[in-house]
Amino acid sequence: MKTALIYYTAHKTGYCETALRGAVLTQGVDIDGIVAAVSPQNFGDSINNCLNKYDTLFVIGDTSRNDSAGIMPVLSCGLNEKNVKAGKLQAGGNTGYLLELDNKKIVVLPDQPEAITALASAQLIEYLKTEK
Repeated sequence: MKTALIYYTAHKTGYCETALRGAVLTQGVDIDGIVAAVSPQNFGDSINNCLNKYDTLFVIGDTSRNDSAGIMPVLSCGLNEKNVKAGKLQAGGNTGYLLELDNKKIVVLPDQPEAITALASAQLIEYLKTEK
């Protein structure tokens, strides 16, 4: 399965990418495209561009940030009028988010390598591989 990775408000990007690749590569997931978004508008454009090419994408960034330029507020605003299913991923005190839109999946992970390793489980990958 080919996916994309978008960084937005992220720190430790190299470490985060290494953790994500380590967690998903053995499960048959190939991170084919990597994008760094630098503004809310650029983040929205990147999401749309990636969803046009991939069925699944990962977003890594500061998930605790809740001002108007934070990941979840920007996604909520951009996907507000669409039929989106949203859920939380939790493992070992770490929290991520899973969004589904028109058979496309967005996995939002915090910019902490150890949290990514905990959240990107084999069970999550199997779920992402399922087609609806």
